[in-house]
This record gives sequence, structure tokens and C-alpha cells, in this order.
Amino acid sequence: MEEAIDSFAKWDILVFLYRHPQALHSAEEISECIGRDPKEVEEALSELEKAGIVARKQEQDNALYFFQPRKEWIKSIEKFIQCLSDRNKRFLVLAHIFEMKGKQG
Repeated sequence: MEEAIDSFAKWDILVFLYRHPQALHSAEEISECIGRDPKEVEEALSELEKAGIVARKQEQDNALYFFQPRKEWIKSIEKFIQCLSDRNKRFLVLAHIFEMKGKQG
């Protein structure tokens, strides 16, 4: 999970799609819902798709994304989501993302 969720945009997208598992959303719709730049969201969605956490469905000229993690991700994602309900664990996740951002520098 650490290697896949290395930005706040990916964190927000994962939580949003986890909470709406049956819905199909464009990158623009997701960016509006989570309050992030559409370009940042498109890039994060592309990386999450490559990691096997989200899937994309092409409808005419519009890519729609939905929550469809590969089997090996399910337990890690559930654990990640559970961590977010604990303040101390959230701080650990935040610290990890800041550390990753520093390495990307």
C-alpha cells in the first residue's frame, strides 16, 4: 500500500472511490468532489489504475473510473481505510506521504 498511496491526491481518490464502489466517475467529477486539480487527479488515477486499485471504462470520449482493486490489494486497502479513523494512525500515514514527497523532491 505504501508504494501505491504516495500522494494526498491518491489518498483522497482511494477514499472517495472506496466509499462509492458501484459508481463510475470521470476524472473531472472526482476532482470536483474531492477538491483537487483535474490534472493532478488524472495523473493519480492513471497511476492507481496501473497499480491495479482502480479500473477505467471508456464511454465515447470520456474515461470513467471505478473502484476495482486486484485481490492482493483488498486487505491492505481495508486496513488503510480503518487506519484513517484513528488519529494517531492518520498522523503516521501523513508522515509517510511527506517522507515520500521529500524523496521525490
